[in-house]
Amino acid sequence: LYHSNGALIAFASALVNGVPLAISRRFRASKFWEEVTQFQATAFIYIGELLRYLVNTPPGAYDRAHKVERILGNGLRPDIWKAFQERFAVPHIREFYGSSEGNAYLVNLADVPGSCGTPILKFPNNLALVRYDVDRNEYIRDANGFCIRCPPGEPGELLGQIKVTTPFGGYTNSAETEKKLLRNVFKKGDVFFKTGDLLKQDANGHYYFVDRIGDTYRWKGENVSTQEVQELLTSYPGIHMISVFGVTIPGAEGRAGMAVMLMEEGAKFDSAAFYKHTQEHLAAYARPAFVRLAKDLYLTSTFKLRKVELQKAGFDPSQPDPIYYRDESKGSYQPLTPALYEEIKAGRMRF
Repeated sequence: LYHSNGALIAFASALVNGVPLAISRRFRASKFWEEVTQFQATAFIYIGELLRYLVNTPPGAYDRAHKVERILGNGLRPDIWKAFQERFAVPHIREFYGSSEGNAYLVNLADVPGSCGTPILKFPNNLALVRYDVDRNEYIRDANGFCIRCPPGEPGELLGQIKVTTPFGGYTNSAETEKKLLRNVFKKGDVFFKTGDLLKQDANGHYYFVDRIGDTYRWKGENVSTQEVQELLTSYPGIHMISVFGVTIPGAEGRAGMAVMLMEEGAKFDSAAFYKHTQEHLAAYARPAFVRLAKDLYLTSTFKLRKVELQKAGFDPSQPDPIYYRDESKGSYQPLTPALYEEIKAGRMRF
C-alpha cells in the first residue's frame, strides 16, 4: 500500500465510491485466481510483471471461473497482453501511464492492445513528444532554439507543460526540482516537466511506451530500445523473464546488447537455436552480444527489474551464472571463458 497504485488507485477509489476492497496478505500467483473468484471481484489493480507471473502458471480450475471484467495498472508489456486476455478472458485492460509527482498522464480506455492510452486532460492537452538524441543525451532543437515535435511513429521524450491546471509541485530539494524542468520548449518562457521516458504515438493519437531514456542505448550507429528487444526475445521458448541493457566494450563505440535471462523450470538453453531466433526476429545491431543465464532477475517489491545490479556485473565470467557471447563464425552463442574475457578487455576481440 506504500505504492500509489495500491494506496491511491485501489484503496482510495474503493473508499470514495463505497465499494468493497479485498486485500490479500501477499501475492501468490498459484492462488491468485482462486482468491479473486472467492471474493467475487470484478476488477483488480496490477503493476509491473505481475501479469507475466499469472500467464506463466499452469492452467487451473479458476482461470475463467472469476467475474473480472476489467483491470487497471501500468507496466504491462505488449508481449503478454494478448496471451493474458485469451487465457483468462478479461475483456478490458486499462493500462495507464503516469508518476506520483508528474503532470503527464495517459490511460487506455479504448482497448487498444499495447497502448498506454491517450491524454486524460483533453481540453487542453498539456503533453508533447519531442525529439531527443539518446547518444548525446540532449534535446534536438531547431534553428530558433526550440524543441521539435515528433511525427507519428517516431519515439521522443514525453513532456508535460506546467500550467495552473497541470502543476508540478517539485521536490524538497530545489536542485532536484530544477533537473526535472525544461524551459523555452516551444516559445520563450514556457516550462515543461521532463518524464525521462521515450514514447511514440500512432496516427490515431494512441501512445506507446518505448523505453526509459537511460535504458535506450546506441550500437553500430543505431538506437536500440531495450523494451522492444525484450518483447521480441520473449517469444523464444522457455524464457520465463528477461532483462536487456547495453554494456561497454573496450575499443568499441557505443554499447553492445546484453540479455540476462531466467529460464522456466525444466527448460534448457539451446545456444544455436537462440542464435537463429535472434537472426530471425532482430536487426543486426539489436542482437545481444552477450547472454547471461541467471538464477534470479532480482525484482523490486513492485515487480520491476533491478537493472543497475545486472549492469554492474556486466559480462564478467567470474560471476556464478554462465555467460555466453555471440559467435558469428559458429552461428551460435558460445561460453565466455576468462581468457576470452581478457581478450575483449584488451580490445583484441571485435563484435
